[in-house]
Amino acid sequence: MAKKPRSTGDKPAVGKKPAPASKSAAAPKPKGAAAKPPAPPRRTKPKPRAAAVVAPAPADPPANPEKTLDILKQYECGPVPLPTHPSAAYERHLVFDHMVDPSRASTRQRFQAIARAIRDLLAQRWLKTKQTYHDANPKRVYYLSMEFLMGR
Repeated sequence: MAKKPRSTGDKPAVGKKPAPASKSAAAPKPKGAAAKPPAPPRRTKPKPRAAAVVAPAPADPPANPEKTLDILKQYECGPVPLPTHPSAAYERHLVFDHMVDPSRASTRQRFQAIARAIRDLLAQRWLKTKQTYHDANPKRVYYLSMEFLMGR
């Protein structure tokens, strides 16, 4: 069998390195195909959502004022009197803590206001309970599990 002569295009020129293949040469684009837009950069924090503005329902007067007074007597055991209207503490926290009109408060602001109003309701009894335990000086039981002493 006879050898076929090599063409000059198969062998690189002496002393020159072959040119690296470019991306466009590797895969020709079909005509009329649009270029793919680059991906947007990834965000580390999500965009904050706009809070829905929902007007709160008007506060109805308590159905049984005597029951409300009984509850106030039960929880009002300290030097600071509690508000007599059910939503007064809630609205006070919205206005003075968040400085926002109650009709324009976000869901998060409403949640925090109701949580603080409940905390205010329980705080005086909490202090009274702590004082009672301090005065009685009850025995306490402490427990330490050995698994924490092994160092593993």
